[in-house]
Amino acid sequence: MLPFARKEELRVAAEEIGKTAMLEMKVADLREIILGSKAYKNDPESVNNFLSLIVEARKQKEEQSDNLEFEKIKLEKAKLEAQLELERISLEKAKIESVQIDTDASSASGNGNSFNCVENYIHSVRTLTLPIPIRAEGWNLFFASLEGAFNMKNLPDEFKGEILLNLMGEKATYILVYIKEGNVKDYKKIKDTVLREFEPTPLACLQNFQKVKCLQNETHVQFASRLATGWEQYCTLRDVKNLETLKELIVSDKLYQSLDQETSTHVNLKQE
Repeated sequence: MLPFARKEELRVAAEEIGKTAMLEMKVADLREIILGSKAYKNDPESVNNFLSLIVEARKQKEEQSDNLEFEKIKLEKAKLEAQLELERISLEKAKIESVQIDTDASSASGNGNSFNCVENYIHSVRTLTLPIPIRAEGWNLFFASLEGAFNMKNLPDEFKGEILLNLMGEKATYILVYIKEGNVKDYKKIKDTVLREFEPTPLACLQNFQKVKCLQNETHVQFASRLATGWEQYCTLRDVKNLETLKELIVSDKLYQSLDQETSTHVNLKQE
């Protein structure tokens, strides 16, 4: 009785005893060739032993491969745990620095030093806020993180506009053209002006949402949050206010996808 073996192993055994084993042959055919061969009838033990060695070599190789894969998984897990620990330490450090900055800001405010107070707040908020976006679709996410930092720090409204302009750097120059002198500290007006100048069109926003991919160092939770923010931005630009308007938007987008290229190009130009 031949030991259990895979097709390729039976082919090797058949060729070893001088039989022709075609690639398209099935396992049953190969077993029949070996069992009917003169070599097997004369010395079945030797044939069985040879096939057993082939099978055993394959099992050892698979076991080594499984062990290697397991070690890789353990290594990846250790790297992830180390990365999470570094992030936790970095976050704790940022919190400590933020508390120190808040203390300095309170002290500066109490002493009537408004400039130092704003500088401390700027540094504190920058630590907790995403960088100024390079691409237009990033502004919504930027403002979400900025306002989260404002709430975390209980920042007075009088400083929010000035801090926003400071964080924008060179881009603030373009915004100040549209801001009256008396509104320089009005955070809402500055934000609305920024979004009006830099925010993408609804079509660009939808296309960015459809093409977005998880970044290399981004967790699934962060990716899901970024997706949700992008979709909310698109719904806001499309003036979605309830379920009915959302359904109308989905149907409209589906109809747009069914347009021929010439018509869709014309629609795109009209939307820009």
